[in-house]
Amino acid sequence: MDDDLIPAPSALPTAPDPDAAAALAAASRAADAAAAASALARYRAGLAPSTRRAHDADLATWVRYLAAVGVTPPPDPARLADDAAAWRGVSVGLVAGFVEWLLGEGYALASINRRLATVRAYLTQAAAAGALPADLPGLLRSVRGLGGRQGRRRAAARAVTRRSPKKAAPLLIPVDAAVRLKRQDLRTPQGARDAALLALLLDLGLRVGEVADLERADVDLERGLLQVTRRKVDRVQRLLLTNDAQVALRAYLRWRGDAAGALFWRTRRDGALIPHAPLGVRGARKRVGALGARAGVAGLSPHDCRHHWTTLAFAAGSDLAAVMDAGGWSSAAMPLRYAQQQAIANARVRLAAPQVWTAADGDAPVGGGALNDKEQGERP
Repeated sequence: MDDDLIPAPSALPTAPDPDAAAALAAASRAADAAAAASALARYRAGLAPSTRRAHDADLATWVRYLAAVGVTPPPDPARLADDAAAWRGVSVGLVAGFVEWLLGEGYALASINRRLATVRAYLTQAAAAGALPADLPGLLRSVRGLGGRQGRRRAAARAVTRRSPKKAAPLLIPVDAAVRLKRQDLRTPQGARDAALLALLLDLGLRVGEVADLERADVDLERGLLQVTRRKVDRVQRLLLTNDAQVALRAYLRWRGDAAGALFWRTRRDGALIPHAPLGVRGARKRVGALGARAGVAGLSPHDCRHHWTTLAFAAGSDLAAVMDAGGWSSAAMPLRYAQQQAIANARVRLAAPQVWTAADGDAPVGGGALNDKEQGERP
C-alpha cells in the first residue's frame, strides 16, 4: 500500500472526550441562560426613552389586571420589563381577557390596542428567550385589538365610556383666538416668555416635551433657525422661525440673556424670571391652560396648538410628506387623521344642477308667500 494513502496519526478519528463534551454542554446552557436573562434588556435598549416610559405604564396596567383576576401576588412591573422568566405561565386566554378588562374599565380603543401591542411584544421576546412555548407568538395573533365599526360599537355599549381626563378630541382654536394667545405683553419678562412659548407651539407645532427640551444654544436668531430634538422619533431637526416667533424670542431673550441651559425659565408671582429654573413640561401645560382661559379658549393644552398648526398646514395646501417632516412624525397615521378631521368631503364635487337662488335672495322676502296644504295638494 502506498504510504501516501495512510492517514496521519493526527487525522485518525478519536473517541470523544466525555469531560470536554460535558464542559461544552455546560457552557451552552450558561450562554442560553445569560441570553434569556438579557433578552428583554437588549430589546428595551433599542427603544426610544419615551417608548420605554410608555411600556412601563402599559406593564403597570397589565399588573393591575392580573391582580383584578386573582393573581396573588401580582408580579413586579420592573421585573416584567427585564426578566423573561417573569412571563412564565401567561396564556393566550389570559391575554384575551386583558383586552376585555381594558374595555370594561373604560380605556379608549387606541389605548387598549397600544397596551395589547406592548404585552404581545414582551411575550414574543420571552418566548424567543425560551421562557415561554415557541409557538406562543403565533397563537397570540388570534388576540386582536379593537378597531373599526365593531370596536366602536362595543365601546359605545359599555358602562364606562372614558377613563382618562384627557380630552376625547383636540380643541379647535379659532384664528382670532390664536392671535390673542400670541399677543402677550413683550414689555414684561413673563409676557415675552409666554409670547415665545405660544409662538413655537402655534406656529411650529412643537410637542410640549420638545419645547421643554429646548436650550438657549438651540435658538439662532441671526439665521432665523431653531434646532429641535425630537426624542419621540429620535431625530434632530432645524426649523425656520416664523416672524412672530422671532419677534417674541428676541424680546424674551432681552430679559433672559444668553446664559446656557434651558431656554424657558419659570417666573415668580411678580412675573420676574427665576434664573436657571426650567419651565418644564408640567409648567408649560399649566401656563398654556391659564393663557387659554384668559383668551377665551377654556381647556387649552399644548397638543391643541399642535393640532391647530397641522390643520392650518393642510388647509393651506401643504402635502402630507412636508407636514410629516416638519411636524416630526415617522408615521402618516396621525397627520392623516388631522387632515381627515378638517377635510370637506364634497369640496371637489361639481354639479350640473341649475342655480335657483343668488346670494342676495336670502336677504329679501320671498314673494307670493307659502302655499297652504290645500293649494299644495291641488297644484300640479
